[in-house]
Amino acid sequence: MRASSRRGITIFFDVKVTTWPCSVHLTWAKPVPRPVDARWGFDDWLLFGIILTSFVASLYLSKSRDMAGISAIRDERPQADDGFGPEDRRSHTSDRLKRPEGGSLMQFGPTSLWSYAQDSNQRPTNLTPYQHPSVDLKPGDWIDWARALPQDLPISKHNHDRAISLFETYYASWCMVVDMPAFLRDMELCSLVTRIPQESTPPTRTASYSPLLHNCVLYIGLHLGQDEWPDLVQAMDGVFDKNCAALIMGEAEDPSTSTLRALNLFATCLNVRKDNSARNSGYIYFGMAFAAGQACDHLVRSGQITYDEWELRNNTYWTVYQQDLLRAIASGRPPMLAGQPEIAFPTVNTSTDSTIWHKKKPQDQPGLADGLPSMASTIFHWSARLSCILRKVMDTHLYSGKSEPQGGDSRILAIAHELDNWHIDQPFQQPLSHPVPHLLVSHMMYHLTSIYLFRPYYRSQLDIVPSPAARCDNAAKAITELLRAYDYEHGLRNAVATLIPIVFATATIHLLALVSNHADITSNVEALDEAAWFMTQLKPSWIEASRGLEVINALRAEWLPEQTASIDVSQLPHNQAIPHFESEELPKELHEWLLGTNFYDILHGDREMSFGSSSLL
Repeated sequence: MRASSRRGITIFFDVKVTTWPCSVHLTWAKPVPRPVDARWGFDDWLLFGIILTSFVASLYLSKSRDMAGISAIRDERPQADDGFGPEDRRSHTSDRLKRPEGGSLMQFGPTSLWSYAQDSNQRPTNLTPYQHPSVDLKPGDWIDWARALPQDLPISKHNHDRAISLFETYYASWCMVVDMPAFLRDMELCSLVTRIPQESTPPTRTASYSPLLHNCVLYIGLHLGQDEWPDLVQAMDGVFDKNCAALIMGEAEDPSTSTLRALNLFATCLNVRKDNSARNSGYIYFGMAFAAGQACDHLVRSGQITYDEWELRNNTYWTVYQQDLLRAIASGRPPMLAGQPEIAFPTVNTSTDSTIWHKKKPQDQPGLADGLPSMASTIFHWSARLSCILRKVMDTHLYSGKSEPQGGDSRILAIAHELDNWHIDQPFQQPLSHPVPHLLVSHMMYHLTSIYLFRPYYRSQLDIVPSPAARCDNAAKAITELLRAYDYEHGLRNAVATLIPIVFATATIHLLALVSNHADITSNVEALDEAAWFMTQLKPSWIEASRGLEVINALRAEWLPEQTASIDVSQLPHNQAIPHFESEELPKELHEWLLGTNFYDILHGDREMSFGSSSLL
């Protein structure tokens, strides 16, 4: 049971999720009376609206042609151990899929009256992008590009397109949060105004575009270029909440994959806000992903959906799966989605890979990455595979709060072997020679996974070579090198929030090395300073980076007082969550404390967000 409280209203909700098929249970408490002068904020509506609607969110599925080649793709799935056989699982899931009067394919359990209703013969309202060619303007036709935007937003088309371009360059490809070619194509289609009425009116949204997604993409793009248009960013901050509140309620009535991506991205938008970082929002905004947790290859063979729709649905699932895991790591909570889903890994699309990556800021000088193929779908595929390994690490006794099983070390060694194989098999052995931003982040995540796996053994013996301490030290050094490359090529101010826990984990390794007898003090102090500098560069874009910087500086002041001459300790927040030990066993005590704490606990002095008995950062 968890409690969420926002400005005078408290909601208790209990989320129960079975591995397969997905099941959700909500328990509600009455609202706490609000002060007379209190206003309902957007977060309040979100707590009610999203919890009520997101857990029944369904993805667009249409009855169409069968496609060959699915049997080969089925082998590209993580192995699940959920008590169902493959045929039982597909049959069990298929029996729960019904097309109600709205036209979208929905999941209903055996207790629901809708599971006994006949499927609707209506055409689904969420049209897929594959049914639409590019817009061909006729005389008198025009594109109402601001149709979905707040009416009070004083933005020109030039600045609108620049902000969208910044999002595409620096944000969209990591975890493939948005398929930008399809988004841009369908944005034109949904914004089309014709002089002569057509037999069929253009859709308002598709599987790749929705007004809510449009607003979220623009919001992040504007913040990436906030130095260029500070007044416009301030104006967007003032109207964004109200505009999105109405859009969320409308789209949740008949959600599509674009709605799913939009809600995922909206959670990120809240973490961009400078007034209050909604670090608990992940508990809510990823609830809609549960409805996507179904393997659909059998639906293609039966003709219920097309191959394109199957691929779109799978890709959307893996976007949300990775984002859920990353958000769980950052906030120190267990992930919401099944650990090893029965969903095919994202397919590699040569057309997507061949798209050329270009810098979009005028002041940027061309770098090594400029003009290289983006390789976005290949990187997405391999990052999805890596996320399953990282999830296995999080599910071990080291982080899940479970008691250590017999032969626990063998489990760690098996995951280490799987992680090593991932690095051998993935096609980018030298990421610095192809430094597009999403590839650099992917390899940082590989090294972060290594740190999470071996940091609990930093001062212990494990039958592996190199030793856990050496592996952690090497991973921290590799991350530092990748961060330098990212800053040189792209600027850390343009980085995704994923880098915050990466930088913090690196800092913890340098700190552990510094309190160890064998440490190279000078180089590790410099490395710790550099980690703090990386956080400084992330601060303008992500409010949590400011907190991360405070934590790193506070840790250094507490644990290495003789090395803090360059830090104004008086400016550091006094925090009882950061202990001060004068024991001769300092390395051991620091190590044990780091395993039981995440940086939100440190900053806020509580353990509300702790995950088991171990740190997730």
